[in-house]
Amino acid sequence: MDGIDKKTLKKIEKIISPYYFGVTKWTIISLAGILGNMFRFKKRSKLSREEKQNIIRDYFSLSSKDRRGFKDTQIIENIFKGYVEEVLRKEGFCSKSFNWPIFPPLCFKLVDPPAIVIVSPRDKLECSRSFLLKSDLSAESIEGMENQIDNLGVSSWIGRVGGLSLFPFMVSKHGDCQWTLTAIIHEWVHHFLFSRTRIGFFYLLEFLIPNRISRQLKINPREVRLINEGLADFISQELAEKIFLNFPELWGNQIKEKKGNGFFQDLIAVRQKVEEYLSSREVDEAENYMKEMAGIFLEKSKYFKESVRKLNQASLSFLGNYEEANPLMPKFKKIRDKCSSLKEFLKRIKKVKSVKDLEKIN
Repeated sequence: MDGIDKKTLKKIEKIISPYYFGVTKWTIISLAGILGNMFRFKKRSKLSREEKQNIIRDYFSLSSKDRRGFKDTQIIENIFKGYVEEVLRKEGFCSKSFNWPIFPPLCFKLVDPPAIVIVSPRDKLECSRSFLLKSDLSAESIEGMENQIDNLGVSSWIGRVGGLSLFPFMVSKHGDCQWTLTAIIHEWVHHFLFSRTRIGFFYLLEFLIPNRISRQLKINPREVRLINEGLADFISQELAEKIFLNFPELWGNQIKEKKGNGFFQDLIAVRQKVEEYLSSREVDEAENYMKEMAGIFLEKSKYFKESVRKLNQASLSFLGNYEEANPLMPKFKKIRDKCSSLKEFLKRIKKVKSVKDLEKIN
């Protein structure tokens, strides 16, 4: 079970079972809602550029609390869908000769996404298992579950995800305009990778049947996650920047700093230090170091304080896959710099199934 034995796993599942997020229920209800509103918002295509700008600006001027009660998110979703589809067509993700729909479809909802439980062994940074929980968890419930799971001799972390590539895929309704658009593209890229690349297909299988496929196909689950999340971040950033340039009125001609505000970049050195301790079997030293660094991040990073809370083997194994903390970002950039288009870049990484395969690409 890749570091977590079956007996411990069953105990963990029993602890979190009252809070499970229903994936099947989400899919059925969301698709029904999307189909029910399909014709209601056909006027989206008739809105002027200025009207779209005003609708988006008014929505993102609402507080997080007011957005939670905002019922008419379908029109916001459809406006964003139009922006993303336009840049995807320009980038060659759909035939220019025929007005075929984008595939995979841009089918998503702006919601309060579920929480995620990450479980890691204490002696290594490994996302051994993850589970989805309901979004309305109290701080007390989260802390209580983490304590119970940690008492089983493993490391756990419960965090809020910004998006999730289910179908329809979901994106948090609480980000700013720039972050929301980038997150929409990020989740769509996952769907694209699922359907067009080996590494994406393996990631989908690993989500559906954890650990079994990786053993049969002899693939490394950590590398599969690292490559997929890195690619989704890398590609979504490039596509989002092109939308920002095409529609500068939405952002006031300014592109904000990323949500992490340097936190993910700082995480690189922390991860390296922790891995040094763990490779020398100095687990207690590694955990003391992470507690010390968590105190520093709480003081200087609003993102850490609001979204991460704690630093341990579980949170570090999860967060290390994203943005600047992902060690593969320089390699992606090196490959992309040698490609004339994003489409060519994707062709070059299409058959990659490991970090070793990625390193072979010149």
